[in-house]
Amino acid sequence: MDGAAIRGLRKRLGMTQRQLAERLRVDQGTVSRWERSVEQPRPAKQAELQKLLNLDDNTRAMLRARAFVHNDFLPSVLLDSKLRLVAISDSGKRYYRDRGMNPRAMMGMSLDWIVQRQRNSFFFDKVEESGLLHGECIFFRFVTNSGGRGHATVYEPIFDEAGLAGMLCYITFFFDLPAIDGSSIALIEAVPTIDPDKVETLYRGPHADHAIRALSKGSVAGRSYQS
Repeated sequence: MDGAAIRGLRKRLGMTQRQLAERLRVDQGTVSRWERSVEQPRPAKQAELQKLLNLDDNTRAMLRARAFVHNDFLPSVLLDSKLRLVAISDSGKRYYRDRGMNPRAMMGMSLDWIVQRQRNSFFFDKVEESGLLHGECIFFRFVTNSGGRGHATVYEPIFDEAGLAGMLCYITFFFDLPAIDGSSIALIEAVPTIDPDKVETLYRGPHADHAIRALSKGSVAGRSYQS
C-alpha cells in the first residue's frame, strides 16, 4: 500500500491524519510520512490498514446493495446474514405478485423458503458447489423457465469481518423460452473469485442452449417491471 493509496483510504474514511494516527496508535508525523512515501508502514500497520480498507469496501458494498433495492434499479431483494429477506424493490414486488406471492408476507422469510416456494429444490446444492456463501464466488446466476417465460437472476454476496453480511439478488433479463408446464431451472453459472474473467457452468437444464442465446439479446429486466 503506497502513499497515494493510504491518503485515498484516509479520505474515503473521512479521517484527518491525526484521527488515522490515533486509530493506528502512531503519531501524525508517521502518517504524513506514509502518505508522502517517505516511509513505509511496518507489516503490522500494513495489516491494520488493509483491514480498514476491507471494512470500508464492505461498508460501500452494503450501501450499494441498499441503494440498489431502494431506488429500484432492477427487480431485486436484499437478504441479511441469515439469508432472510429484509427489503424488496418496487418492481420486485410486482414480479412476486405476478407469480401469486405476497411481498409483504415474504418479509423475514428465508431464501430457502422462497426457493422451495418456486420449486427449485436443488438450488442450494449448486450454491454450495459455487462457494458463494464463503467468498469463493463473486457472482452466481441462474435462469428459470416459468411456463415459457425466462428470467436470469444474479446473486451477489456481501461480506464483513465476521463473514457473510448479506446478499443482493436481482433479475437482469426477461426473455422467452420454450413453453413448459410449471417452472424449472434452465442454466446455473458462477464467476469464481480466483478467476473473475471466467464463467463456470454448474448446471445445464433442458433449455440451456435457448437460455444462453436469449441472454445475449434478452429484454432488460428493469424495462419490463418499471412503472
